[in-house]
Amino acid sequence: ENGGTNDLSMIRDTVVDSRDLPVRMSNAGTLVKKNTFFLDQEYSIPFDFIRRIQFRKELKAESTALDSLTAAGDTLALEALTRKIADREARWAAFIGHSSEYSVFRKTYYDNVTSEDAVASEMFGGHFYDNPLASNDSVRVMKLENRVYFKLQPWSADAIVSKINGGLGNRILNYYDFDPTFLKGSSNTVWNSTFAYAGVEGQYRNYFQWDALGEYVFLGEEINDFSLKGNASFNMYPFRKARNSPLSLNLHFKTSLKEPEHYYQQFHSNHFKWQNDFKKISDTRLTAELSIPRWKVSLSGGYALLDGNVYFGSDGLVRQNGTPMSVASLSLDKKFELFHLIHLDNRILAQMSSNQDVVVLPDLAANLRYYLQFDVKKDAMQMQIGADTWCNTKFYAPAWNPAVGVFYNQTEEKYRNGPVIDAFVNIQWKRACIFVKIENIGQGWPSDSRDYFSAHGYIRTPRSLKFGLYWPFYKQTIINNKVQAGGGLSSGSSSGRSSSSGRSSR
Repeated sequence: ENGGTNDLSMIRDTVVDSRDLPVRMSNAGTLVKKNTFFLDQEYSIPFDFIRRIQFRKELKAESTALDSLTAAGDTLALEALTRKIADREARWAAFIGHSSEYSVFRKTYYDNVTSEDAVASEMFGGHFYDNPLASNDSVRVMKLENRVYFKLQPWSADAIVSKINGGLGNRILNYYDFDPTFLKGSSNTVWNSTFAYAGVEGQYRNYFQWDALGEYVFLGEEINDFSLKGNASFNMYPFRKARNSPLSLNLHFKTSLKEPEHYYQQFHSNHFKWQNDFKKISDTRLTAELSIPRWKVSLSGGYALLDGNVYFGSDGLVRQNGTPMSVASLSLDKKFELFHLIHLDNRILAQMSSNQDVVVLPDLAANLRYYLQFDVKKDAMQMQIGADTWCNTKFYAPAWNPAVGVFYNQTEEKYRNGPVIDAFVNIQWKRACIFVKIENIGQGWPSDSRDYFSAHGYIRTPRSLKFGLYWPFYKQTIINNKVQAGGGLSSGSSSGRSSSSGRSSR
């Protein structure tokens, strides 16, 4: 944690070309640790009685066919028929189970900032509540969640109602708090909440898919918290020459009423402290996307209505918005392809916040990715050569508070944060992916002044060379035989879970 630079002219003044920038802190840091353990167990119950009723004639014929194929020794036909029966049995089933998650999140911040250091202490409002010479603050959250659930698949997997699930859960959150009186040294605040949830999903062939999930807390510290979300997708196939290419309309809705997390209500550290009594946070969002893959274009729009949303003011203290506000966005993605060689990928985003003092957003942002893509050797090596560009209109970019670990609103400087251009070469060589990238090759060009910041006072990476190799030494079920556009490679995994023990800035 260096606190960023306090002299923006060292970047914006193109006459100055210095590799060493003055920063606000020289000896400070943050250590974050998270350990998570999962336990899942499930028991499936086939709905044999439904199968026997609906397919009694077919079952009799299949039983005769199985005997005949077994006697004839036709292993291929026997395997195919067995697979068909297993697939049909899997359609109608019930599941009961239990899932458990145990997570511990720890964050420690330290610095050697003294009350005599005017530049550094300015970030903290000059506050030193416990020690005027150094800081060593920590927070810890323990989460233990257990769920007992059921899942029903009473009809075919492609039925209009194909899956039903629900259950009961209990969530225990244990927050570590520092005691400023030093009588206890530390204390723990425990939230114990019990909730119920239910969900349903289904589809109609390839034309319509939908799902919905709701959760309600009926007991404990988070009582009356609820969330409801749903998704729907409508597909049409209007193209005669590409009958399998859809025109898709995707709708997403979610609404929630949540208790503000504990550290928004109560927090004590060397530089910041507060004691609040915030009301529940209301968040309702609706998004729609029209996607036409054949034309390589998509248009999406979103609207959010927020009430009681929490933010951090220019003094670094947490606040709650007392009046409802809205955020709207509209984005257009369009890809052009010329001669199967030139690719021009464009994304433009327009957004509006009804209260820029609470949620600060640039009016416009753009990501332009232009590249050549061609085969060096067909079915063996493919290459991309191009550039990635990001830019946005000027706005009060958020500032970073290292002592608390959050972004907060500032009104000192407006930033364009670009344009930032990354030149890249990507190579897909059978299973290996190789990239070479020059980050921020223009360092603000073609603007008159260099303005490549990621947050207030924090510069983006100056011009630098990066290269990498991704080479999986195992047999992949799905081989990525095409190089992906971009300035580098990324990989990730999805476990079907999501958990959060820390604070989020937006």
